[in-house]
Amino acid sequence: MNQPAKLLAYLQRHGSITTMEAFQNLGITCVHKRIADLERLDFVIEHKDEKVPNRDGKMVTVCRYKLISEPERISV
Repeated sequence: MNQPAKLLAYLQRHGSITTMEAFQNLGITCVHKRIADLERLDFVIEHKDEKVPNRDGKMVTVCRYKLISEPERISV
């Protein structure tokens, strides 16, 4: 399964993903590029920054991607 397909399956199952979750759970380091791949296929994905603590307890900003809608025909 390629990275966009793995990412799409995760979004369909969980609804959203952060950059950190994409790395930890899927091994995807450039999630913004895989999101762009899906958006080129007419998936509508919301991008929203959120603050989360890092491993040192410092608050950092990550992006959360939320699947809003899917095209009628899917070809990932």
